[in-house]
Amino acid sequence: MALPAPNAGGEQMRTIIAGNWKMHLDAAGSTALVEGILSGSPSVRSRVEVIVAPPFPFLADVARQVHG
Repeated sequence: MALPAPNAGGEQMRTIIAGNWKMHLDAAGSTALVEGILSGSPSVRSRVEVIVAPPFPFLADVARQVHG
């Protein structure tokens, strides 16, 4: 993975990985996906910002999983 290029101010730009799966998973699939992301390589997660966007009905469950 290449490091992000400096922006115009000379600062490093953040690398963002986002997942928006909307209605392609059920509640169990949503929590399983987030568990996989959370258990992923800490060396990668320390260098990127990870954003997940679950379907609205599963938002509270996923938020508890991420923050709790």
